[in-house]
Amino acid sequence: MFFIAIFVFITFATAVAPTTVEQFSLTSLTEKAVKIVWGHCEKITPILVNDEPYTTYEFTVIETIKGSHTPKIKLSLPGGSYQGKSYQIVGMPIFQTNTHELLFLTQSSPNKSAWPIGLYQGSARIIRAKNGLDRVFFRHKPLVTENLTAKQSSTTSQNHVDNGETLNHILNKIRRIISEQSNEH
Repeated sequence: MFFIAIFVFITFATAVAPTTVEQFSLTSLTEKAVKIVWGHCEKITPILVNDEPYTTYEFTVIETIKGSHTPKIKLSLPGGSYQGKSYQIVGMPIFQTNTHELLFLTQSSPNKSAWPIGLYQGSARIIRAKNGLDRVFFRHKPLVTENLTAKQSSTTSQNHVDNGETLNHILNKIRRIISEQSNEH
């Protein structure tokens, strides 16, 4: 039922930005995340959970910055393809295979996978520049339109304060935030 309501909303909305998602800075993402990893999206699998479409994304973890290390992470997020139709939750990131991502994740439980903190905000695409440096691009705030596509949901923001910074620079900032946070306790 919930999914039908979302589908109807998405179908008939014209251009509304989500307003219930708190905006996070790099500091607040880092502080709220239970786990922060840099990973490679290896596999995408559509599944049904309680008769609702979900997508499972499998990542190989390259580096764990915060939390316990696991060599692989699976995220099962609402939305995906079912019976030839595409269903999307506004603000939920959509990943693509063979891409690298910086993920700021919630706690998982036996019945629920971790999710990116602040939906789209809790994931950033890592792109290798021509000079060989990996650069980090945070996703932009999505708009709800009749023609919302997976490509639009996976594009990166040009306005985030840390966009285009090198991966090494961002990881050092995150480590500094974690260090300051642990010194406070």
